[in-house]
Amino acid sequence: MNHSLMEEIVKYSKKTKTTDKKQRVLQAAAQLFAEKGYANTSTSEIAKKADVAEGTIFRHFQTKEKLLRSILLPFLKESLPPLSEDVFSEMLASYGDSPESFFRALIKNRYEFFKESKEYFQILVKEFVYTEPFQQEVKVLFEQNVLKRINDAIKRFQEKGEITQSIPSEILTRTAFTIIFGFFFTHMFLQNNEDTPIDNEIEQVVQIIINGMK
Repeated sequence: MNHSLMEEIVKYSKKTKTTDKKQRVLQAAAQLFAEKGYANTSTSEIAKKADVAEGTIFRHFQTKEKLLRSILLPFLKESLPPLSEDVFSEMLASYGDSPESFFRALIKNRYEFFKESKEYFQILVKEFVYTEPFQQEVKVLFEQNVLKRINDAIKRFQEKGEITQSIPSEILTRTAFTIIFGFFFTHMFLQNNEDTPIDNEIEQVVQIIINGMK
C-alpha cells in the first residue's frame, strides 16, 4: 500500500457497481473523505454526491463516525490479509538479512502510511476502544495477519541465531508490537518531539526492540 488509506478504499469501493442507496452513500463518502478529509466533509455533501436525501444517511448509519466504520471494516476484512502478505513478504525479501534491517524497514514503511492516513487511524483507534463488536472483529484480523506475520519473522531470526531462543516468539512478538504501536500512537495522538528527526526516533525504537531480543 503506497497510497493513503482512503485512496485504497476508494479503489476498493469502485469494484462494486450498484444503484443501492446505502452502497452509493458508502462510495460517495469514501471519495469525499479521500479528497477533502473526514473533518472537512459534511453529511449534506455526501448526500448530494450519492444523490440521496441527507436523512437516508442518518437512517442507515446514525452518525458520520458509524458511516466511516461501515467503510473501514469491509475493506479491512477483504484487503488486510493480501496486503499484509505483500508488505511482510517485501520486507523479508528486501530487508530480511537481520532483525535490525527488517524492523527498521517495517516501521519506516508503515510510518509513512500512517502519517498519510492519520485522521482515519485516530477514528479507527477510538472506535476500537469504545465499540466492542468492532473491537472483536478488528482484533481477530490483526491477530491473524499482523501479529502472526511478525511472529513468523521473529521465529525465522531465532532459527538463524540472531534473536534469543530463551523467550518464546509469541512473547517477543507481543512486546515488539506494543513498542511499535506505542510509537505510532504517540505520533497520532500526543505531542511529537520535533527536536528529534523521525529517522533518529525510528532508529531508537529499533534499538530498543533489538536490544531486548538479543
